Amino acid sequence: TTSASSFYIIHNNKLFSWDELRLKLDSLSQSLGRFSRLNETSWQTNHADALVAIISQDRSFIVLLLLHAFFKKCCCYPLPLSRSREYINTLLNKQDIDFLITDEKLQTLLNNTRVGDLLGDMKHQVSTDAALSEYLVNTNELASITKCALLITTSGSISLPKVVPLSFSNIVHHVKSFTQAIPLTPQDLWLNCLPLEHIAGVMVLYRCLLARAGMLLDNNFDEKRVWRELHAHPVSHISLVPLMLKKLLDYTHDASPPGPLKYALIGGDAVSETLYQRAKRSGWPVYLSYGMTEACSTIAIGREREKLQLLDGISQQINQKGELLIKGPMLMSGYTMQARDKTYELKNNWFNTHDLVNCKGRFIRFQGRSDSRIISGGMTLEPQLIEDLLMANPGEKDVAAGKVNHPEWAHSIVALVKGDIEQLKFWADKHLDKSYRPRFYITVVNIPRNDSGKISRAEVQQIIETSLQN
Repeated sequence: TTSASSFYIIHNNKLFSWDELRLKLDSLSQSLGRFSRLNETSWQTNHADALVAIISQDRSFIVLLLLHAFFKKCCCYPLPLSRSREYINTLLNKQDIDFLITDEKLQTLLNNTRVGDLLGDMKHQVSTDAALSEYLVNTNELASITKCALLITTSGSISLPKVVPLSFSNIVHHVKSFTQAIPLTPQDLWLNCLPLEHIAGVMVLYRCLLARAGMLLDNNFDEKRVWRELHAHPVSHISLVPLMLKKLLDYTHDASPPGPLKYALIGGDAVSETLYQRAKRSGWPVYLSYGMTEACSTIAIGREREKLQLLDGISQQINQKGELLIKGPMLMSGYTMQARDKTYELKNNWFNTHDLVNCKGRFIRFQGRSDSRIISGGMTLEPQLIEDLLMANPGEKDVAAGKVNHPEWAHSIVALVKGDIEQLKFWADKHLDKSYRPRFYITVVNIPRNDSGKISRAEVQQIIETSLQN
């Protein structure tokens, strides 16, 4: 057993050492004793088997609750603030929640759910050495625990969101494989500006905890503040989605990041060739990542788009459709949709990602989703390819590609455009082969994206169908 003595958090320019965090966790544990379970059993009676849902505007509080649940070996379910009341209540009612911890201001979101006493301000209390000794990391023990540690809702970019249960064993095996590819030591500091209800954001916390590295917790992504923090602290690692990277490059006019930054992991969505080359020219230490919630986020990393290497422990095969199937110790055992019962089990432990990839040995190249392909005039096209081509237009702000049925060609290409449609259409007619030009253009205020910046393909298609029907 080893203590996580080097793990620390910086938040709002204040450093919280591991000893200070342990005191906060102990105070939190005592405060949580005031809660009543939604099934009327007290927290103290059986917290180890509890399922705790979290909805908060305070990211530091979410982090404390995630840490507390991890050490108490109960299951934690961080929920998104950005969703509607109906959406959140649907998720809560399906999962047989024992405890719901939320901010007082957010109670109106949850009027269909019974809520215990809300957590008041935590006051520092005198903690015994025995109490503080609970907060120790034994990775060998955690690696063998198969019960659920974390519930995460998928982004639902193609279909309706699913709830993914990840075990303590899944998390530990992911961190071990990940840090073999991207070293993380007690001397490192990871800037975390990703949503904590998404797998990428919460896994940064687990990686830093288990590797005893520091975590710089940003309140949310703002390119001006992130740029200041990169210069104010010796940040060695940062995770960004492509849209965040673009905003940073736009804001800084393609300036190079500070010297201490060694790893800029870009994932969550496909990176356009234009953005990738722009970041490399600017001196960003870009590492492209590919993964999914079902496997604790990242499963492949590389410096080149064409050559992402699978992490150790991931086995792969390609089916007849060209879709990637994976298995490994960091992979969930199946989705859970109702009262923690598995509604979808993996077949022989293999998970079908439904992603089309080229695979050469341990190296893969992501091509697109099998369920979002555009088939037009005998050609099979990925929306990302169309978007890359259209975004090469110097004046383009944002674009998403979709499809509409065509009686002869199967599909016609449709472009949602945030910007000047006539200018884009003129540019496309001049620069793009006819096979890649959209037949229809639709003006939108914003391209539909989820909280992490990924284009919501389902919403794109809804807009297309509604617009063209009218």
